[in-house]
Amino acid sequence: MDSSSYAFKKIRETNGVALYYTKPSKINTYQSADEVLQDYTTMLDRLGNNKWSWIIDADEFELMSMFEKSVGLDFAKLLKGSHGENLQEIRIINPTLGIRVILKMVLAVFDEKMRKKIKVCSDRYYSLLEFL
Repeated sequence: MDSSSYAFKKIRETNGVALYYTKPSKINTYQSADEVLQDYTTMLDRLGNNKWSWIIDADEFELMSMFEKSVGLDFAKLLKGSHGENLQEIRIINPTLGIRVILKMVLAVFDEKMRKKIKVCSDRYYSLLEFL
């Protein structure tokens, strides 16, 4: 995976929980939806049965095409499988209208247990440094 793409990057591990970061507005636009999903799958497969959390930084994200919707829904399906069991939390920081549209679609496929793991932080601007 091209780490400069911000598709899915491990930023730290604390108390046995790996923390991953994604900034959708910076994802390499030369990757197809399948390639982006494969990057996520590969990283999560490496985790095995370990716990993990995910920060999605939506700053500057605009919903431009079905590509973004497709990746969001495909990732939701991936989380409904074994990778979702070890997920501790998804924290969405700096949410935009585009992310809110995708989130609405994604929440529709999740059960209540998974929906409770998703926190949207919209009270102010957040920096990744606050989570390191």
